[in-house]
Amino acid sequence: MNYFTNRDLAAQVVRDIEAAGGRAIFRQTDVADPAAVKALFDANDETFGGVDVVISNAGIMNVAPFAQFTDEAFDRMIATNVKGSFNVLREAARRTRDGGRIITLASTSIRARRPTHGGYPATKAAREIYAGCLAKELAGRHRSPGQLVFANGGFF
Repeated sequence: MNYFTNRDLAAQVVRDIEAAGGRAIFRQTDVADPAAVKALFDANDETFGGVDVVISNAGIMNVAPFAQFTDEAFDRMIATNVKGSFNVLREAARRTRDGGRIITLASTSIRARRPTHGGYPATKAAREIYAGCLAKELAGRHRSPGQLVFANGGFF
């Protein structure tokens, strides 16, 4: 399991998994860094011998009117939401065992056109496109790349 900012929550999730009889590890990783993503997958391979399920969920949501949106905020969203998703999904495509699953989490903001959200849905749309491409590329390996869309506090 990867986390970037909330170590305590990541540790609690691992404890919950272990309490339910599972095995888990966690590691702080900036998904925008391809070498860090590779190291995350390496740590998983060393512990578990391979990857069966990958859920790509890293994301940053910065909101502001277009005229006031800073380059720094936009660049960080691109780095995490677009490049980071690509880095994780690329490594997942390389390493997920046959029959495994690759899941991305998307957002209804792609179609909602909310004021002050102009940059965010564009970055989430990349994830939707990645999922569609991976589904076609990996279909012969019996993987099911797909996405879950999050809306109003729940999945649908």
